[in-house]
Amino acid sequence: MNNQFKKTALRILFVLFFISNLNAQNSKSSFEIKFYLNKNRIAIENVNGNNWNTMFIKSNSFNLNQNGMVTIENNQDAYSKSNYIFSVVRKKNKVNLLGKKGTKWEKLFFELPNKESYVIVTESGIKS
Repeated sequence: MNNQFKKTALRILFVLFFISNLNAQNSKSSFEIKFYLNKNRIAIENVNGNNWNTMFIKSNSFNLNQNGMVTIENNQDAYSKSNYIFSVVRKKNKVNLLGKKGTKWEKLFFELPNKESYVIVTESGIKS
């Protein structure tokens, strides 16, 4: 009986360890970002999970990670060190997001609202 108790305790510890590692990996790529239009620029504001506060971007195409805009083409180091990466492509007031790493979505589409309202994007999708 003592051996059976030890085996059960070890199994429980293993499962708890596995679950805690899984949760740590999931929270690593957790983020919330506000998107809106400001003076014909894409405004992105950190809500949670990023190392930047607010950026106003004129470019119509860029990649974003927890540290801000990032170049991933021919840059494996930046890709591997990113918790998440997605591409932002703007056409007029419409935005296409393409998940590259650390998102549960592959593509998101929305219209850029003005500063009085905004769209919040998370690792899971668009938050309402």
